[in-house]
Amino acid sequence: MDRFSVAECIKEGCLLLTKIIENPKYECLLLLKHILKKDVAFLYANPSYTLDPNSYSTFIEYIQRRCSLEPLQYILGNQEFMGLTFYVNPHVLIPRQDTETLVENVLSKIPSQRNVSILDIGTGSGCISISIAHFAKNNTLLALDISDDAIRVAYNNAS
Repeated sequence: MDRFSVAECIKEGCLLLTKIIENPKYECLLLLKHILKKDVAFLYANPSYTLDPNSYSTFIEYIQRRCSLEPLQYILGNQEFMGLTFYVNPHVLIPRQDTETLVENVLSKIPSQRNVSILDIGTGSGCISISIAHFAKNNTLLALDISDDAIRVAYNNAS
């Protein structure tokens, strides 16, 4: 078989992932969405849509990576945080929803009429300082990290 349908890919992915992760169908859909550059609604509405051999090969590679418990965010290369999309890779921690509470708390404490200086030590992906800069304009932020690889990720996200 040269081409594989969305439904066949989901079935195959679920078969491999069922005993490993909580929601294999959802993750299969996210992987296919990423590979095919289609939204999830399209995938649901078009289960017979076929993947070319390269896309199928990529899907199987991604499924194998998930089977080895690599985080989905590293495979996809991004994570949503505070409504913004951040590039992530194994050099940084994956931004977590509970950290959004920290950012929201900081934002609530910044006076709206005053320039505040904020230091983010161990910035990783930069999600905290970039989110603060995005939602509280006209403040001074300095983000530091001991890892050159993490600084590159943060710089990429800041760009």
